[in-house]
Amino acid sequence: MKGICRGKIFLLFLFIYSLVLPTAEATHIVGGEMNYRCLGNDVYEIELTIFRDCFNGNPLAFFDDPASIGIYNATGSLIDSLFIPFDPMLNDTLDPVLSDPCLVIPPNVCVHTTTYTGTIVLPVIPGGYQLIYQRCCRNFSINNIIDPLDTGATFGVNISEEALNECNNSAVFNEWPPIYICVNEPILFDQSATDIDGDSLVYSLCTPLDGATPQTPQPLPWEQTIPAEVVWVDPPYNLSNVLGGIPLAIDPNTGFLTGTPNTVGQFVVGICLEEYRNGVLISTTRRDFQYNVGTCGQALSSFFAPEIICEGLTVTFDNQSENADNFEWYFNDPAFPDSVAVSTTPTQTFSDTGTYNIVLIAEPGSVCVDTFEQEINLQLPSLFAEFDFGYANCTDSLTIDVTDLSFDTISDIVSWDWTLQNSGGVLDTSNEPNPTFVVSTTTLATLNLVITAANGCTQELSETFPANVFTESTFPDSVTICFDASVPLNPDPFLGAIYSWSPVEGLINPSSQTPIAQPDTTTTYVVFIDNQGQCEIFDTVTVVVDSINADFIAEVPCDFEVIFTNQSSPNAVNFNWSFFDPNNPGASSTAVNPTYTYSSTGTFTASLIADIGAYCRDTVFQNFMIDDPVILPDFDFTIDNCTNTYDLDLTDQTQHLEGLDFDWMWYVQENGVRIDSFNTQNPQISLDSSSTYILELVITDEEGCTGLVLDTIETTVFIPGAIPDLMLICPGDSAQLNPNPIEGIQYTWMPIDGLSDPNTPSPLVTTATESTYSVILEDANGCTSTDDVSVLIDDFLPLLEGFAAMDTIFAGDTTQLFTTVDAGYTYTWDFSESLSNLTIADPLAFPTENTTYDLTITDANGCMNTIQLQLFILPQICELPYIFLPNAFTPNGDGENDGLRLMGNSVEEMHLIIYNRWGQKVFETRDQAQAWDGTFKGDALAPDVFGYHLFVRCFNQEEFT
Repeated sequence: MKGICRGKIFLLFLFIYSLVLPTAEATHIVGGEMNYRCLGNDVYEIELTIFRDCFNGNPLAFFDDPASIGIYNATGSLIDSLFIPFDPMLNDTLDPVLSDPCLVIPPNVCVHTTTYTGTIVLPVIPGGYQLIYQRCCRNFSINNIIDPLDTGATFGVNISEEALNECNNSAVFNEWPPIYICVNEPILFDQSATDIDGDSLVYSLCTPLDGATPQTPQPLPWEQTIPAEVVWVDPPYNLSNVLGGIPLAIDPNTGFLTGTPNTVGQFVVGICLEEYRNGVLISTTRRDFQYNVGTCGQALSSFFAPEIICEGLTVTFDNQSENADNFEWYFNDPAFPDSVAVSTTPTQTFSDTGTYNIVLIAEPGSVCVDTFEQEINLQLPSLFAEFDFGYANCTDSLTIDVTDLSFDTISDIVSWDWTLQNSGGVLDTSNEPNPTFVVSTTTLATLNLVITAANGCTQELSETFPANVFTESTFPDSVTICFDASVPLNPDPFLGAIYSWSPVEGLINPSSQTPIAQPDTTTTYVVFIDNQGQCEIFDTVTVVVDSINADFIAEVPCDFEVIFTNQSSPNAVNFNWSFFDPNNPGASSTAVNPTYTYSSTGTFTASLIADIGAYCRDTVFQNFMIDDPVILPDFDFTIDNCTNTYDLDLTDQTQHLEGLDFDWMWYVQENGVRIDSFNTQNPQISLDSSSTYILELVITDEEGCTGLVLDTIETTVFIPGAIPDLMLICPGDSAQLNPNPIEGIQYTWMPIDGLSDPNTPSPLVTTATESTYSVILEDANGCTSTDDVSVLIDDFLPLLEGFAAMDTIFAGDTTQLFTTVDAGYTYTWDFSESLSNLTIADPLAFPTENTTYDLTITDANGCMNTIQLQLFILPQICELPYIFLPNAFTPNGDGENDGLRLMGNSVEEMHLIIYNRWGQKVFETRDQAQAWDGTFKGDALAPDVFGYHLFVRCFNQEEFT
């Protein structure tokens, strides 16, 4: 079979090609179909037509180059491949075609098409062939299928065994469907085909086929998937109704397609064409295409003008036509019978009043012409709007009485439309000729009148005015101010009202709406308010004048403590003290009578601010002196002991300059917390731990004055046993006598024989005989303690032997190291990335080069021993026989040679593909550990000869094929 062999030769080439093939995910497929023509001698010409969306599609997803077509037998097994290169000269853009020349297509519709043509040898085989081309993906905007962005397409034909015997040619559709159709417009399209062999053709709607995936958008023949039908969005779409509206239907005999879509969108449609000869189906062709359903524009003539125009003889017309650029206006004025305007929005002055029929022609002279006409009635101005209004009340609400004064010289007024509103919206409306309105709050109001005459003419008039609503009191009855302060009497006056104030004494601008009051004494002011003739009211306001006085005294009874006594006036309610302490600049208080302790002697100043609630206040400053203290507290201490506890004797050394009796209170602080206290003059105290302590003495004399003194002591408590009593060292080794020394302590060791330095905290001892060493410990305060340690000698080294299971291996192989195993040993291998564990006796080793491993063991006494183990690496050879694939195996389940897999220790990467004698792939793996068991799709294959393709990359980066 010549065609089969040519396909097998292509397999290796396409495997390499697929490694570099770009995989841009196509979101562009809108349709396609495949046809074939018999050229004789089993040679067939295959023609594949593909359509892509050039507006919505991914710009990177162009036509395939080449197009990959898989040739399958009747059972679906791949037996050959056809690769057709892309011809850029055949890349064409389809023109949208509509049935009505007056319809307009929007600019977002674009479809490219190309055709691939190639030949292949197809000998007659049982069941015939299936030819398949697959591509992903479809437009994301498709309405009638689920997940269109993840849905591919399959285009192909079925060639039966009978068609092969007869050298048949497929039937070919005559026309490609229109790419754009109008919503709510009927579809009437001839989908018929031509068959040069004269066979009988049967047409039907069928579900389009899925194919390819976003992960493999351009599958090669051996990567293609079994075609499955797309999934409809059901409801409302299914094979019985793929567009909505009046369902699509196709005449099975003529191929005439009908239907009416009622939904704007994009829809996938499938048509199957079956070819019969002598009543036997010999070939099937599928067509898969996409309908773009949208709104089609059509020229529409329209304009707006009022039916009755009462403002004169000149009229401007508002052109509201659609999908038109050329216009003719006819005004039908007898005085100007030939007057025609061609502008889009004309202005016309007519010769007289009366009724005129206006005609607008859109797109004149074309097949898409449309006409609109309307009558208008012109009248001269005769209607005049006018009104007046007055006020009946303005306290708590304002009553407005309106009188209409409008008139018409040629007609009667038949309706009044009144609207009273402010910036917030409409307040009230009325249709009475002379209405009355009530306003409940002060506002700037606008009264608007629209009148209509019996002849249809209208006029409008508006007037804006202040609508002031007075309440019984427009401001507080009284207001309090401080002496020499001022206050506005009327901060929110009525808009446009006239105010008269009395008396004028203490007022600034007494004739204004908002005078400023600054009286020396409490005064009641009377105001007369005239709302521009709307109404008049009286009101009063009392201005209360208040004052305050701040004062205090400062006493210094004890040392640095100052007692402040507030003597401000009784009406003061808020206080703010400032103590002006140089060592505490922000010191202050809000207490009525505060107490403050200064930190030194000298002359100081304090201030007090007193107020009565934020509107009146007074400030006073006062100086005072602080003398030297009469209590001079002091103490001393001695250390009695520093072993187990730290014992101190405290001695009071306080002086009182006035000779008064006093009491003692001692405190011990640790970490800022008082942990103990004593009230005797000279106590003895015991501290439990090494720490930093603060010793505090508080002296209180018989008048209640106090003095304070502090001292800090750092303690080191020596605990017997902190230095080990007994130490064991290995022969020839040294050891530290004091592994955990106390920081800041002076150590003196005796005798000095065998010691590295007798005055260091932890000297090294080197001795061949048992010895006892004593040490004197002394802290920073001079307190001392003693201790001793005995040194014994260990006479034996730990036993250590070792070897490798294999000391010569290939790179990538593993061997095990073995050494002496003892539960009392600690194992430490020198760091290596090629050992499985660095702390066990027998780790696995996997070196890539010659390597020496060092092991150190330590026994329970701390004695150590070492050993070295060496491993050697054989060079890697990336060729036979080091890379070996058996040429036969017996998958019969007897446990011997049941699987075929690649052998070799140098393999870093591999790819094995096994084909049967027909070139069909039966096994594939990239895992060296995976073996072929002689089955395909779960079934055991018969004994046969199989071909294979093997690629290997070794660890040294050499390659073997």
